Amino acid sequence: MIERLSEFPGFATLQMPLSVVDFASEHSFVRKTLPLAVENNLGLLAMKTLAAGRFFGRTKIGDELRWETETPVVPGYVSVKEALYFSWSLPVSVLITGAENKALLQEKIEMAREFTRITEEEKGRIFDKVSPAPDRDKVEYYKNIEA
Repeated sequence: MIERLSEFPGFATLQMPLSVVDFASEHSFVRKTLPLAVENNLGLLAMKTLAAGRFFGRTKIGDELRWETETPVVPGYVSVKEALYFSWSLPVSVLITGAENKALLQEKIEMAREFTRITEEEKGRIFDKVSPAPDRDKVEYYKNIEA
């Protein structure tokens, strides 16, 4: 889309997955797409910053179990705060994140109120903590590209 942006005037924003586990991916939005979006002055909407719940031990929708792991990214490798601060410290306009209940929503609101941008060095330390997570490819299931 960005490569053909000049053919479609009027685009002002780009919504894409941006998270700490994305950085190491061969198909990294943080490394490959984000710089192009900034270069083209697009407002950035960060989604899947907690990988649609796959940072945690299990994800259920209603009674249906969608994801389960014995090695969750949170809290096994990083905290929710570290994961969100990493994403908030990217040049994003909006961070879209879910909250399954009022307590989780209030927790994220409080983190947003206390947020201060982290340095590149701090981003690197957070990335180093999450890089050994064994389920990284499964966490980013939406990047499974079949030839």
